[in-house]
Amino acid sequence: MNQHLGVGDVVAAAYRFGFERGLILIRLFWAPMIAIIGLEVAFMALMAAYTGPDGDLRFTGSPLVYMAVFYGAMFLFTAVILFIAAGATAAYYRLAALGEEPKGVFFIRFDGPSVRTALAMILSMLVLYATLLAPVVTTIVIATKIEWASWQGQFVHAAPRGLPASSLLAILASYLFGLVLTLYFGVRLSTLAPVAAVENRISLGRAWSLASGKVLPMVGAYVLTHLASILGFFVGALALVTVNLAIAVVGSLMFAGGDVFGIVGLIVIGAIAIGAYIAVIATHAALPAIIYRRLVEIDAADD
Repeated sequence: MNQHLGVGDVVAAAYRFGFERGLILIRLFWAPMIAIIGLEVAFMALMAAYTGPDGDLRFTGSPLVYMAVFYGAMFLFTAVILFIAAGATAAYYRLAALGEEPKGVFFIRFDGPSVRTALAMILSMLVLYATLLAPVVTTIVIATKIEWASWQGQFVHAAPRGLPASSLLAILASYLFGLVLTLYFGVRLSTLAPVAAVENRISLGRAWSLASGKVLPMVGAYVLTHLASILGFFVGALALVTVNLAIAVVGSLMFAGGDVFGIVGLIVIGAIAIGAYIAVIATHAALPAIIYRRLVEIDAADD
């Protein structure tokens, strides 16, 4: 019997997990975050060393070389961050998908699931970048019909100069097509990292097959989760402001130190807001693992 991926059930499970276990993110990610902040400070210092008084980078080489160096450095920086955070990410995915409680308090790890989770995230990033850029680059090359050196000069500007309107429209259309394709691939391969964390293997085929026939419900789960978070943010903010005003008014009417009650109210509401924010982050972080768990259950039932 072919089972369906219930969008409401998945979203409810993700939010339930996020609000029940969200604080575990602090235990999992405190060490990776300290390391990442240190790395970011070092990277900013390195960039500052190559920045002139006018704010421009001191680079005298070819624009194409500059782009390759800059984006290569950004990719390397992102890859290092993913490896640093991979141990905590893998532990969190295993908790959400298997119920496996993380052990220890230091989660900068390079064991099998951690390394494979990092490699899976990097692979996903490369696939999505390639999916987005391939149609655009192909269209630019076809539209210009000029030599590589001239095309390089066109590419480094915000918009190709000297191209007819039809070519510019074709480039825009190819970008929109690439964007839609990227969203499709992003959703279909969103379980790649959970597969790596839980099954200790990197398998595009496994992630792709799990999502077979389930892409639309997966899109629905991601969209509904984001919409619920946005709506919850506005409703929650309005409720917290209302409660804070009520505390301040009651305090000023019943006691002489109304300002103190207002400050206490702000502290309490701030703590609630931070806790809710962590829970929402935990919900979104757990969603791929929750979807993976449900897809595996459906796959096993269909077999």
